[in-house]
Amino acid sequence: MTEILKETRSICSVCGEIVPATYEVRENEQVFFSRSCPAHGVVDTDLGYHAAYYRKSFDIEKIMIERYGDGGNTDISKGLSPFPLRKPAGLAILEVTERCNLTCPMCYAYSSPAERDYSLEEIETRLDQLIAVEGKGISLQISGGEPSVRKDLDKIAAMVKRKGFGQLEMVSNGIRLAREPDFAEKLVEWGFTSVYLQFDSTRPEDIFKLRGEDLWDVRVKAIAALERVKLPSTLAVSLYDGLNSDQIQQIVHFAWEHPGTVCAIAFQAATPFGRFEVNNSGTKTKGHGQTEQPKAPRKLRMPEILKLIEEQTGVSEDLFFPVGEGSPLCNTFSLLKYTKEGYKPIAPNFTLKEFMEVMGPRPNMTLRMLTRGRAAVLPQIVSNIGGSLKLMKTLWPHIGTDPSFWTSRKTLTLFVKPFMDESDIDMSRIERCCFHNASPRGVMSFCALNAKVRPAQPHADEKAFIPLARRVSTSSSRATTG
Repeated sequence: MTEILKETRSICSVCGEIVPATYEVRENEQVFFSRSCPAHGVVDTDLGYHAAYYRKSFDIEKIMIERYGDGGNTDISKGLSPFPLRKPAGLAILEVTERCNLTCPMCYAYSSPAERDYSLEEIETRLDQLIAVEGKGISLQISGGEPSVRKDLDKIAAMVKRKGFGQLEMVSNGIRLAREPDFAEKLVEWGFTSVYLQFDSTRPEDIFKLRGEDLWDVRVKAIAALERVKLPSTLAVSLYDGLNSDQIQQIVHFAWEHPGTVCAIAFQAATPFGRFEVNNSGTKTKGHGQTEQPKAPRKLRMPEILKLIEEQTGVSEDLFFPVGEGSPLCNTFSLLKYTKEGYKPIAPNFTLKEFMEVMGPRPNMTLRMLTRGRAAVLPQIVSNIGGSLKLMKTLWPHIGTDPSFWTSRKTLTLFVKPFMDESDIDMSRIERCCFHNASPRGVMSFCALNAKVRPAQPHADEKAFIPLARRVSTSSSRATTG
């Protein structure tokens, strides 16, 4: 007998129409995401044998919606997005270039050295669009392409500061940090407060398979450069099942060896959008219809990544909490503290109820305040927790005094982000996303951009938008994807 966990909406992969979708539990607790298009039939995506996790996640989501609301029919996008946006984001992402000094076998943005930079005028337009949608004070992640290939990052950083954004983070593969001795110092001087550093593994052969080059020495030198100037970083790890999925403990240990510099690790699922030409034999395929691609491994999903973390580090699923106001299936995090024995949970007995008390009625806004230090976040936390001395004592020592908030702390945040792709895109998650990307195609969820919009327009101009899909109803024939 089929158990319906949740009814939602998705997008037909053939016609692009918005169609009904459900999360369903079938035989042996196997979960499916099922889409139904009247023209093209039913497509089932296998989400694995994780019914207990999905039941728990949807129970948490109901509690979150009761407390925070789901945005209803609100659309804050002001016509600047091809999809409705129900909530302001906790973090914004700005693409500043299509160029990169690598051509990775796996790249959501199709980037390569041959592409172009966006003009300062284009960038200013997108910054203004972000302010219009999100309001001032939101922290910004500069992305690409590889942002460090630009020679005018100082001008972009000055523009960001002038327009009233919060913290400023640069996404990077680390090459310029490793090879240009004073580049890290320049980033600090220009106002960058952290770096989101491509990392992936401590094994050079894994990095070669994912990125097309042996970059281990680059990773080590980039971290050393950040350490010298006390610029904090997040290690970005694209987990590819059967390749680097056994590396979680080693990566956490690397972070343990660099407290204060490595302040977070973001475990992302390697996801088949953009350029996805990874071959576990260590070679690159031509892709894009030129040769037959080897079948990619099954994309790791949230419960599978959390299980890998627990097996390799001992940090249990119960110590992870939702990020912001989005779906628990989208983002989750756990906060650890540095000790002589390694990283330990800051609040091992912290409950979901206590967490929601701390985050208050608008957790996306609380996230913004947390990145700005004690002075900014104190009124927010006191208001949210209602004077709970226990919670204050637990959390206060781990909020930094400086504006970048985490530089002076010996803590490690573990983030988990399993991106949606074409096979499991859920419109309710897209509309309530906590991370909005400002690209030439509009302001929208990162997953919507890369799963649906960018593939249709790999090199869009500034005014190119995908039109809103229309709602349609039920269907008949059935297909299944992994």
